[in-house]
Amino acid sequence: MSSPLSLFRICSANVATLLLILFALPAQADTIDSSTLNNKFLLGYQGWHACAGDGSALNRYVHWTGDDTIPNPGTVKHPIWPELSEFPPEELFPTDGIVLGNGQPAMVYSCYVSNTVARHFKWMQDYGIDGVLVQRFTKDVYQGADWGALKTTNLVNVRAAAEAYGRVFCVEYDISNDDPSQVISHLQNDWAYLTGTLGLTNSNRYLKHKGKPVVEIWGLGFVGVNIPPTDAQTIINNFRAAGCTVVGGVPQAWRALAGDSQTNAAWLNVYHSFDVINPWAVGRYQTTNQVDSVAKPAYIGDLADLTPRGIDYLPVIFPGYAVASGPRNGIPRLGGRFYWRQAYDAVSVGCNMAFGAMFDEIDEGTATYKLAPTMSTTPAVASMFALDVDGEAIPSDWYLRVGGEITKALRKEVPLNEPLPIAPNAEIKLLSPNGGEVWNAGDLALVNWNGSGSLTNVRIDLSTDGAATWSCLAYGVTNSGSALVLVPNTPSTNCWLRVAGLSGTPATWSATHFTIQTQPSFRPTHLQPLWSLAPGSRSYVTTDVSSTPNQRSLAYNSLSNQVIVVSRTGATTGLTVNVLDATTGQYLYQLNTTGITGGSIILLSVAVSDDGSVYAGNMSTSGGGVATYKLYRWPNSGSAAIPTTIFSGEPAGRTDSVRWGDTLAVQGAGTNTQIMIDAYGTNVCAIFTPVNSSLTSWISRSGPQDYFPGSIGRSLQFGPTNTFWQKRKADRLEKSGFSITGSLGTSNLVAYTFLPGSTGPVGIDFTRNLLGAINYCGNTNGPDTLDLYDISNINSPVLLARVNFPVNQKPNANFVGQIVFGGGKVFAIDGNNGIVAFSIVDALPPTAIRFTFCSLNGSGALQLSATGDPAPGYDLEISSNCVNWIPFATMTNFTGSIQFTDSAPALIPQRFYRLRAPK
Repeated sequence: MSSPLSLFRICSANVATLLLILFALPAQADTIDSSTLNNKFLLGYQGWHACAGDGSALNRYVHWTGDDTIPNPGTVKHPIWPELSEFPPEELFPTDGIVLGNGQPAMVYSCYVSNTVARHFKWMQDYGIDGVLVQRFTKDVYQGADWGALKTTNLVNVRAAAEAYGRVFCVEYDISNDDPSQVISHLQNDWAYLTGTLGLTNSNRYLKHKGKPVVEIWGLGFVGVNIPPTDAQTIINNFRAAGCTVVGGVPQAWRALAGDSQTNAAWLNVYHSFDVINPWAVGRYQTTNQVDSVAKPAYIGDLADLTPRGIDYLPVIFPGYAVASGPRNGIPRLGGRFYWRQAYDAVSVGCNMAFGAMFDEIDEGTATYKLAPTMSTTPAVASMFALDVDGEAIPSDWYLRVGGEITKALRKEVPLNEPLPIAPNAEIKLLSPNGGEVWNAGDLALVNWNGSGSLTNVRIDLSTDGAATWSCLAYGVTNSGSALVLVPNTPSTNCWLRVAGLSGTPATWSATHFTIQTQPSFRPTHLQPLWSLAPGSRSYVTTDVSSTPNQRSLAYNSLSNQVIVVSRTGATTGLTVNVLDATTGQYLYQLNTTGITGGSIILLSVAVSDDGSVYAGNMSTSGGGVATYKLYRWPNSGSAAIPTTIFSGEPAGRTDSVRWGDTLAVQGAGTNTQIMIDAYGTNVCAIFTPVNSSLTSWISRSGPQDYFPGSIGRSLQFGPTNTFWQKRKADRLEKSGFSITGSLGTSNLVAYTFLPGSTGPVGIDFTRNLLGAINYCGNTNGPDTLDLYDISNINSPVLLARVNFPVNQKPNANFVGQIVFGGGKVFAIDGNNGIVAFSIVDALPPTAIRFTFCSLNGSGALQLSATGDPAPGYDLEISSNCVNWIPFATMTNFTGSIQFTDSAPALIPQRFYRLRAPK
């Protein structure tokens, strides 16, 4: 296929075009998964505002003034003010002489009114926020029947709203101001009332984690809270005995037993007895620099302490802080950048959940619901300020929008971006490419987007490694909604596109990855070395202490550009799961292996799904009670990821003696993930599929496969359209089909015999028609090799490259190894002979021809000057939209200047021209 090398757009102004690219955002689901805290952004919900006349027996203005009387300019106690223009009259209550900047009387609201709480939860749904932890102060509940009724009605309203709008909720007890001598009984009695009389945890919207309802206890261990550690431990034990996942709202300095934490050494054991730690961070840092220097190290240190103990981590982030009696705009919000920086740092170090303080706390200036954007809608009270206090025009819903972006970051729905990926007065949305497309290197690709607001120019960035790194395709492009880009010769199946303002904000991405492929004439021709690891060069790359290698499997995570290597010092000893930078080979860290036990080989094969989850299994023999096959899942390859056992038993319920686990393959993502293993010494395989959305429970089914006698050392890989491929040394390459919905039997067996008999396991890049294979030299005088084939015609493959492993062949019983493609790279492990990594390098195309001058005279004579490789005949093509191209002429003997006549530019608004290299 020929390649377009340059293009001009002719219009009335005779100007040339540029190129551009962008990404769209996924739509939010209507109902949030209530089975886990993982990947959630939850807000604290006070729900404590009430008003005289709202129908409650208390009949007071709660939390609007210090004395619960009708608020007036001298008693109102808030630094910021809610934006209530959406509220109907029946949800609004009067104040006494408080006037907004625009002269209108200020009104207030009550969470005793069910429609008001429902409105709050509708906002959460509108902006994609998962749900809330409802604050419940035990002192308030027990200080009188009217107070208790108010608080319970608030909670009932929350339940109804969460059920109506598909959000999640759970109870967060604040015991900080309760009587220490009564707090234990208060908690026990109230929880029995909530779960028994109210049946609160029976709601399908009540948040569960690890199969148990979530409850948080806030205030234990804080300076000034006079509850001893023994009573604190009793509180935690009581809730655990009641079948709860217990979250601890603890001091920020809980690990150090300093600062806001009590110093008694017994408190550390109390903190470590929580199931989830939620350190209170509001006010602990005041600038984005302090977020990096104080908050980020705290995230890292807390994760390092908690992860090995199996305790989850729920960091607190807040948008800013101020109180009416303190400095105006005390901790500035910085237009959302302070809030976002905390979220960015937390996610970047491995946090997979976060607590936003708060949804509705205007008392301390941390509210993130709709707020007064200017002083015209803010009470004319000296201590108050509006969202534009930092000099930026901020819409009332801005912090809900930022919360939606934080949710997407925690769910990993979009690549993590710094700076804040949205802007208050400009929006941009990618229309195409939007994921799944295939671009050809050297072609011109059209990018379309919608841009609104004050954004004048944009930049277009491309990533070919799953958004790990970015390069700029075009800069300073007019925000017109479309542009052309020249597709670079960087083939990858994991490309992402980003269109952003020149400062990086706003930014938007394609919904999923797309592919750049080389032109047939630019077939990859060689492998460029990236790195290699010889036996003994690192602790996890063992030498030939045994002819049975202790490392046999590796995997590539395209989302993080990482290689995962499983290694051992023996069959069941010295297990490590090592994470390397895929481009440099630099060792990064080890994955947590807590809970991985058993098997004839404790862990053998590893693979990564499309959503970045890491799966690995042991090797075991089923039947006879000898061993149990175990399958594990890490949610990602981050340093804080914890493995869970997703299957333990005999695959497909078999009871005969079957050896499982020498091979493992994974495809798909989320609930569409499929895992296949095959068996040694028999013609059977098993496929695992998840049965719940949290991917914690899987079922397996067995079916036949073609039988390779003595099948250790084979490779196993999923192919397109329900196929799988296998190969081992001295046997043919085989493709088989299967049906996951019907009987799992294999079909359409195809055998390929083109590979040499010395070829062992293989890996296939189906997008680029490449096959990598380990070729065993057969003796210790020469190294094994990694061979790269072009299998565009699989019956007549072409050997493109052959490269050596690091050392002359060392013992490798059964010829075990693995080849994995990804990110424009190929990785191979050859038992005791080391690991190699290469970049797949394409032949360079001819020097691109580029237009340098264009002139159109009144008679329609168009003259073009260009530079580039001379050629006997370039094809000149025309288009009105850069999508449909029509041949116009052939330029023979191009020497740098072209002249021809085209009368169309005088008759139509625009005309595009391009030259294509000779076919």
